[in-house]
Amino acid sequence: MESVPSIIVELGWLTAQDLTSALKKQFALPVAQLHDYDYIELCRSAGLRELIVKNHAIPIKQNSHTLSIAISDPSIVELENEFRFATGLQIELVICDCLDITSAIKHLYGENHKGINPSFKELTSEALTNLVPISDSELDNVEDLSLDDSPVSRFIHQVLMDAVRKKASDIHFEPYEHSYRIRLRCDGILIETHQPATQLSRRLAARIKILAKLDIAERRLPQDGRLKLKLSEAASIDMRVSTLPTMWGEKIVLRLLDADATQLNIDQLGYTEQQKSLYLTALKKAPRYDPNDRSHWKWKNRFSIHWT
Repeated sequence: MESVPSIIVELGWLTAQDLTSALKKQFALPVAQLHDYDYIELCRSAGLRELIVKNHAIPIKQNSHTLSIAISDPSIVELENEFRFATGLQIELVICDCLDITSAIKHLYGENHKGINPSFKELTSEALTNLVPISDSELDNVEDLSLDDSPVSRFIHQVLMDAVRKKASDIHFEPYEHSYRIRLRCDGILIETHQPATQLSRRLAARIKILAKLDIAERRLPQDGRLKLKLSEAASIDMRVSTLPTMWGEKIVLRLLDADATQLNIDQLGYTEQQKSLYLTALKKAPRYDPNDRSHWKWKNRFSIHWT
């Protein structure tokens, strides 16, 4: 969703610079330039994607008590309270060029801020029921499995992105005798999200195996692979793929490995100032490991037994 300042600039009523100057005078806020700050690392570690996109705001600087946020629309009255509640920090607001903020959000989270290509239309499980079942001999020759715009491919992409949005750790594709279900593991709990038709079991499994560069002809042995889901120019998610043959088809589990989500700095560990100080002091005193230093081998060599 575009911000009001962005729409004003797009309509040509004001230039971005003139609008920034007017907002500075009206709200008595300082002006900042995004390129002066390392906002990318801060946004990734803060984990505030929903607030950033919703409020069209970019965190640009943080210390132990304060978070500075660049905004283009100071009229959003709940913005400051939402960031304060989410971070537990005092919030300082600065005005920034609305076009710069839009560009930064696209760079961080993709063109539509969700990581989903706009050309992918939403598909329901029922929309796939028109696809006819395929036999094992036909599976290797189904052309639409390798096409990104085929219904099965779009459905798989939709499931993957839904898992990313819900911050799921695993995706389970589970075939049964009379049903097929897809479940996401969110906060340790498996939640059922889709129930595609059972005749789609082979198509769904084959498409995932193509993405993970696995052998789609091998359906009797377990396989392991990986795939990378690109969210934007600066962000992607690695997924580990495991397949397991069952009586009713191949069960597939995808483990989502979001490295950015696990990057925490020391201020996010919940330490008090005293605990933080003690921890940092202990780290400085700890000896550093040198792989070229063989002095620690002398005791091992002294008591080693040589067999002849």
